[in-house]
Amino acid sequence: RARPTRPLNPISPTPSPYQLHRISPSSNLISIHQRGYTVEAYLELVERARATIPGVTFSSDFIAGFCGETEADHLATLDLIRTVGYDQAFLFAYSLRDRTHAAHKMEDDVPEEVKKRRLQEMIETWRSDTTCRNEQNERDFVPSFGVPGAKIVPGRLHLVLVEGAAKRPLRSAAGVEQAALTGRTDTNKRILFTDQPVELLEASAWGLGGSSGMFTQGAQLNPGDYAVVRVTGVAGHTLRGEPLAKTTLGEWSHARHLSEWAMA
Repeated sequence: RARPTRPLNPISPTPSPYQLHRISPSSNLISIHQRGYTVEAYLELVERARATIPGVTFSSDFIAGFCGETEADHLATLDLIRTVGYDQAFLFAYSLRDRTHAAHKMEDDVPEEVKKRRLQEMIETWRSDTTCRNEQNERDFVPSFGVPGAKIVPGRLHLVLVEGAAKRPLRSAAGVEQAALTGRTDTNKRILFTDQPVELLEASAWGLGGSSGMFTQGAQLNPGDYAVVRVTGVAGHTLRGEPLAKTTLGEWSHARHLSEWAMA
C-alpha cells in the first residue's frame, strides 16, 4: 500500500531529513508484523521523496532478531539499508517487552548470540554505506556557481544550526589544534567546524554574476546561530567543515534561489 505524496509537498524543494517508519524487508516479516504495505511501495515512496525534495536524507530504525526472523530476513534487511541509503539509523537487538502483541502472541526464538551478530552486521553495513556516500556526496561534491572561470572548491555547502562548543578540538592538515564548534546541517547530519570569526551573509546583495558584495563585516558564531559551512572532511557519519558566514533562514533561502551556489 503506497503512502500519499501530500506530506512531501509542503517541505519541498528545501533539503530536509525525512523519517521513515521501520519496514519489514521480507514477505515473512511483513506477515508477522501485520504491516499494511509492501517493500515495493516503500521503495516507491523513497524515490518520490528524492524526486520531490532535492538533497533529502532518510532515517529509520531497525531491530535485529525479532521473533521468527530468519537468516534470509536478516540479509534482506542489510540489502534494504544499502538500497535506500539511510543517513541516520537507530539499530537495536530485539528484547521482549511486556504488554505488547509479541509478548502475548509470539515466541522470542532467535538466540541472543545470533541477535548480537546480526545487530553488529547491521551496524557495520550502515556505517560503511553512509561513510561511502558522505565521501561522494559531501566532501567531493563540487558546487556550481554558474560563473565561467570561477574557482571551484570541492565540498558541499550546508546551512548549519550551531549547537555549541565541541568536546575536542579539530586538528588542521599541519597538525595544529583549533577550537571547534558542533552543529546540525539542514539534513540533520552532525558536523564539526573551526570556531573562528566569519562574515555576515548578505544575500540581498548577491547577484548571478559573482559573489562580490555578498559578505560584509565579521561576526562570531554562538549557539542558536545559523552558519554557512563548507564540508572539508568526513569521519564516518560525522562531517568536518569550515565556517564561511553567519546567516539567517531568510537570507539563506534567498541566496539559494538566486544562484546554484548551494544547490544539491
